[in-house]
Amino acid sequence: MLCYAVRHAESTVNAGLGGGVDCDLTPLGMSQARALCDRLEHARPVALYSSPYRRAIRTAEPLARRLGLPMRIQPELCEFHPATSDNLSAFSPPDLQAICREFDFAAPAVESMDEAEVGAPALVGDPTALWTPLGESVEQLIERSRRFARFLKRRFTGLEDTLVVFGHGSPIARLIDAWLTDTPGPSFRFLIDNASLNVLRCHEGVSSLVCLNESSHLTTLPAPSASYLNANRVIKPAPPTAYW
Repeated sequence: MLCYAVRHAESTVNAGLGGGVDCDLTPLGMSQARALCDRLEHARPVALYSSPYRRAIRTAEPLARRLGLPMRIQPELCEFHPATSDNLSAFSPPDLQAICREFDFAAPAVESMDEAEVGAPALVGDPTALWTPLGESVEQLIERSRRFARFLKRRFTGLEDTLVVFGHGSPIARLIDAWLTDTPGPSFRFLIDNASLNVLRCHEGVSSLVCLNESSHLTTLPAPSASYLNANRVIKPAPPTAYW
């Protein structure tokens, strides 16, 4: 099984343009999403999963429409908003019906956890529980990421099973960590650019990282200001600037 884990394309907040907790993509972000689609359609995914946040759904939209696949709204892929985040109180999250009305390719995450996950606080199979708590702890982020990794490894066991998940920097980084390790690692272990590809494999009980932060599909587009790459596609000599 292969899992393509994608951080959303450039958002208005990434570009320093504001837009709030549920911001949209920039024009560059929309171009990045189309470039992702052109590349990922050849992977022939059998399932798509996305965070309920608009910027993740917009990133998934070109691929979902081209392939005609439902995009499962997956709460475990929600953005991580620690208690120190600004402007959380002003955010009124839409429910599943509102999201599906706006994005007709969206669908609830219908698969259920097995008995080992009964009693977990979230969220697979519950179409009313779309959003993880604003102001959650790092420990909660780690737990939901590891729960989702376990779910995917159980759900997709065929050699040719391929899926794509669309999320955010923190959840995608923590999903990679969960995929590869039994014990959570430190923050900033995996740094991930907008619309880059991170490919995970699981076969016969062995979990592997195929590639990390791979962005060759974006080389014809400008490097966004928030990228870890400069205009010449060289890594910037700078410390991490996020909390994940």
